[in-house]
Amino acid sequence: MQIGLNYLFASQVQDIGPFRNSHVQNASPIGNQLDDAAITDKPADLIQLLSKYDLRQITPRQLAELGGELYKRGEISDNAVGAMIGMLGDIDGTTPDKPVDAIQHFEKMLSVVSEAINDGEQELAFAKNYRNEALHTIYNLDRFIHSSSKGITFHDMT
Repeated sequence: MQIGLNYLFASQVQDIGPFRNSHVQNASPIGNQLDDAAITDKPADLIQLLSKYDLRQITPRQLAELGGELYKRGEISDNAVGAMIGMLGDIDGTTPDKPVDAIQHFEKMLSVVSEAINDGEQELAFAKNYRNEALHTIYNLDRFIHSSSKGITFHDMT
């Protein structure tokens, strides 16, 4: 099943390099690759957890908590959880409990770093890779959330 979601940097964040979660090893983490098999193989409690969220309308506190839970399960990388938790202090003019568009936020952060590199700030290459990986994970999470709400049947194997 293909879900047509419009992502600003979709073609630029496909190759994120080696996935690293120093906490747990997971055979098919959401943050790395996401295909139909990976979606249907996830446990029912994870699907239920993610179904509660809309990444276009989520508070920084909720995103940080979600990131922590996904990291503990081995679903996202060290960098992605850092970016999700870091969003608590990233946004000017909002509070940890005011909903924001997390997808738009991560797209903006990648864009800002990319523009700085294009303007000659070459020492930001690591920051670009970090933001690229975080955005890739956010896109995959959003695809997962939309996939599980679009009629895919999940079976609890326990």
